[in-house]
Amino acid sequence: SSQGLSEQLDTFKVTGQRTGDSAITGSLTVTTHLTASGNISASGTGSFSDGRFTGKVGIGTTSPQHELHVEGVARVRGELMVGDSGATNTPSATLHIKDSGTNAKLRIEDADNLNTYFDFLVDEGNGLYINEASDTRLSIKEGGNVGIGTSSPTEKLTVTGNISASGIITAEGLLISDDATITDDLIVNGN
Repeated sequence: SSQGLSEQLDTFKVTGQRTGDSAITGSLTVTTHLTASGNISASGTGSFSDGRFTGKVGIGTTSPQHELHVEGVARVRGELMVGDSGATNTPSATLHIKDSGTNAKLRIEDADNLNTYFDFLVDEGNGLYINEASDTRLSIKEGGNVGIGTSSPTEKLTVTGNISASGIITAEGLLISDDATITDDLIVNGN
């Protein structure tokens, strides 16, 4: 039906309801608002000025799984903030992750059968951790102590496990509190 439909030169004008299919070749300008129920599809390029969506939006997919689901290549020019930060927070880095507790993390995971992953996370201002699954591999605590194999370094460098070095290890003071095995030369200068 075409109730309220009129055609004026190259203008498509609906003053009532329009049901059925209509094709517009060229541009369509809506100066107030456009309301639609059902699906809207488009091809080519488009833009929205202060556009708002409810539900899920899919780009490159017809079945989005999240509020924004992009299949294919995406680009953000500028800065991007993710996490549970306040709506008025402004990103201060190209990728800004801000979340509470140990949720502020970046996960890098392979896609093979093992799904091995590393998490880079900050724990409530307590430090930076690099975890493999649930094991802490490297930690940098507030104040500068670094731990390898431990999440609680007590010195500037705390290593849990064996250390292997090739080359010279230089120390102003050396305290050995347990057995030591030396398989090559030991040079001691001073007292």
